[in-house]
Amino acid sequence: SIRAVAIRRIAESRSERLTDTVAVEEPLQIRLRYWIKDTQVNENFAITMRTPGPDSELAVGLLYSEGIIERRSDVRDIRFIGAEPSNEILIELSREADVEIWRASRASFLNASCGVCGKRNVSSLHTLSRIDPTDSFSVNPAFINALPRTLADAQHSFNLTGSLHAAALVDTADVLQTQAVFEDVGRHNALDKLIGFSFLREDLPIGRRILFLSSRSSFE
Repeated sequence: SIRAVAIRRIAESRSERLTDTVAVEEPLQIRLRYWIKDTQVNENFAITMRTPGPDSELAVGLLYSEGIIERRSDVRDIRFIGAEPSNEILIELSREADVEIWRASRASFLNASCGVCGKRNVSSLHTLSRIDPTDSFSVNPAFINALPRTLADAQHSFNLTGSLHAAALVDTADVLQTQAVFEDVGRHNALDKLIGFSFLREDLPIGRRILFLSSRSSFE
């Protein structure tokens, strides 16, 4: 997720050559294999710009967020295509998965800042409600105030580069601790990685815990 590069730093009238640590952004092609009746279909689902890392989590998190998959049993296999490090991943779905591929249709590729950008029509922006409205979960304000420092301590790549978003799943026990932290140049990607991580562990919907982001909370 990070790389050392040679740079020239200029300050006023002086310049110096040195090595800097930067965040990596590369394309990931996500291929989808699914069934329509008795026919198996192979389709290019999306090409997204991301920080390389937990690509399996990113791919299934995106599929879940788009409403393509609903449960862990929908995913039969996840594998990378080509030699490592690979920028192409194949998600094979089970025959029982009811795929509505039109929900994810876009007119353009996904850059790291994309959420709904590129969607072809407004009807595809439906809300996938997975929240229990009867849950009375609450936390102490002091707990909230401690979260930025807790997240900063867990952002290893950000501390080296200063240029990565993060999404953290935080337990609300007496001891403040992060259960999982994912970083990416794109805030949507960081969150999708966390969602995919929880999906693969069959830990969705996430309840009675806090999702804490380094970014603003956008429309999605």
